[in-house]
Amino acid sequence: MNQWNDHRELMDHEVTWLTTKLTSYGYRLDGKRGIKSTIKFTELKSADYIADNENLTLIEFSDLLAQQDLINKKVAQIQKSRKANLPLPKSELIKIFTNEIDTELATKFKDTKFLIEEMQKLNPCAKITNAYHGSNTPTQYQILFAPPNKDTEKGSEIDNSRSFDQLANKVSQRLPNQWNVRVQAACLDI
Repeated sequence: MNQWNDHRELMDHEVTWLTTKLTSYGYRLDGKRGIKSTIKFTELKSADYIADNENLTLIEFSDLLAQQDLINKKVAQIQKSRKANLPLPKSELIKIFTNEIDTELATKFKDTKFLIEEMQKLNPCAKITNAYHGSNTPTQYQILFAPPNKDTEKGSEIDNSRSFDQLANKVSQRLPNQWNVRVQAACLDI
């Protein structure tokens, strides 16, 4: 991927409170220095990086536990509120919020697949062609989340750790079967 070397960097998890430095390299997709900005598709969502490895794995860093805490609080507020104050029935709003994370992660994968197709049109890369066997579909998607911090709601780290496999399955189910993507959700090692 030499033609995209301007975007190759030591990966950054972007979790401000986490001091762990990463040692792997990847090609930044988002942000001002990202490929997405270079090819002028900033309105799309994307994974954070294409890992610089044999599989060209997509990498997404997230503070999922904090995001889940916010969603849990929104759902609790909805459950306490009166129907007259809500734009949709409670059950619809709860469903929207509980599916928010996996929907966003699946959208990031789909948009990143489109970005890779555009990258290949602008500046074809043999490494991408070989890794994706001509389909331009990454076969691995790693979602790496920050470990619980002091602000994480008490007990939710236990609930959330049980659901990471479920999250990976939900994201996988939102992607077309023919893409054959292996989705993994795991905690960043500290």
